[in-house]
This record gives sequence, structure tokens and C-alpha cells, in this order.
Amino acid sequence: MILFSQNKENIQINVDHQANISASISLPQEMIQFNRINDWLATNNQINLNFINHTTKEILIKGQTIINLSKSESVYKTRMFYSLHILNKNDKTLIEIKDIYYESFPEYGKQGTPSIITYPSDWYSHKKLYKKSGKERWLNAIVKQNTINKSSEILNEALAFIY
Repeated sequence: MILFSQNKENIQINVDHQANISASISLPQEMIQFNRINDWLATNNQINLNFINHTTKEILIKGQTIINLSKSESVYKTRMFYSLHILNKNDKTLIEIKDIYYESFPEYGKQGTPSIITYPSDWYSHKKLYKKSGKERWLNAIVKQNTINKSSEILNEALAFIY
């Protein structure tokens, strides 16, 4: 699946055989402004710099965001955690979102309910996504689509600062 970003670049969305989603974009190396990473980090409290190598210009950012468990804004949400990798490869800069997982919010009004951590394979592996009839399970398909949409938003936000 290919999505187009606001910057008219191709965002590649890949879902592997274990249902892991990754989103990536490849840009000319000279177009990236690595000095603006700190500006982005300062304006977004949902991301943290985990690793930076100034020599190779490799950056690892850990982030979290909220996704809805419905097609539109609702009270049913979950946290999505991810890793954003920025690295130079073959005279291009590759920006990837990987290592996605989810953490539920504790049940509203019930103290002591644990958060549950789930992975993409728990939501949209072939076995979890499709019923025996071959139709998609409604909630699982929404989580998959909302994850893809949020990954695209995150890449566009990163591009707005460093491209």
C-alpha cells in the first residue's frame, strides 16, 4: 500500500506475515535538516530521543500516541507505542515507523484495573482479522486502518520539521 504525504513523497506502508505494520519514506539525503530534530522534540511531548549518532546521522525516537477504536472520535481509545528510525542508506535518508504495540487504558471508573499490552498480531493477523466466512472483523479492521492512518500522520509531522 502506498500513501502520499503532504510533501508529495511516497509513504510505503508494509504489513509483514506476522501482522507488524511499518511505515517508511525515502528522501534525498541533502534535503534533510537534522538540526531541526531538536525543534520537533521540543514541541511534541509524546516523543523522546532514544539514540542519536551524529557521525552516521542515525536517530532513534520512541513515541506514543492515541488511536481510536472506532471510525470516528470516541471514548474508546488505546495508546499506540512506536519507534521512529531515521537513518542514511544508499545516499538517501530513510524514515521508518516500526515496533508498534498497543496499551489499553485502565477501565474507566475502576481503580486497579490493569492496562493490557497487545501487538499487531493480536489485532490483525489473518486469523484475527478474518472470520471463518472470510469477512473482516469490524473492530480489528478499524484498529488496523487507524494504525496506518496514525503512522502516516506521524511521518508527515516528522517531515514537516526535518524536510
